[in-house]
Amino acid sequence: MRILDIEQGSQAWYAARLGVPTASEFGSIITPKKGEYAAAADTYINQLIDELMRPEAAESFGGNRHTLRGKELEPDAREYYAFEQDVVPQQVGFILNDAGTLGCSPDSLIGADGGLEIKCPDGPTHVKWVRAGGIPDEHKPQVHGSLIITGRAWWDFLSYCPGYEPLLVRVTPDGFTEKLQGHLDRFVREYHAARAKFLPGVA
Repeated sequence: MRILDIEQGSQAWYAARLGVPTASEFGSIITPKKGEYAAAADTYINQLIDELMRPEAAESFGGNRHTLRGKELEPDAREYYAFEQDVVPQQVGFILNDAGTLGCSPDSLIGADGGLEIKCPDGPTHVKWVRAGGIPDEHKPQVHGSLIITGRAWWDFLSYCPGYEPLLVRVTPDGFTEKLQGHLDRFVREYHAARAKFLPGVA
């Protein structure tokens, strides 16, 4: 993996992500329940090509109330995790896989083997996730994708909502990871073939 030392949300971060399939969007490539190649993959290819063709249109410095809530509470969640796990989370900007074909923006890397994904949902969503147990389906592709991109041995998923006990789930590579890897390989091939029609000079 290659770590880019840039601030998440900065101009440099947006520039580094342009046209790169990122773990946060892997739900468009694999269905979390059945692990099948998602119908939305083709739409995601169109989006990535448009990012490269019109970079100015791809930037979005706003965010809805859920993303803004996450930005406000994430430092508290990271501090809680650091204390409970007795670790020093390493904040990074953007990570590319060895081939440079996939990327992710982890909330933290943990030691030499782990990573951390933090979500700060509203109360009802947190309750739903706690009741269900395990990692929420909607975030499985992102977490397993981060494992693939970084080659790390495990990834912790933390749901943090003030007023509740946090939900902490450790995820390790499994059959879902293998399915995702296969779908990512297919996606990258199809994406690069489609991209060549618009940007023939881009490998």
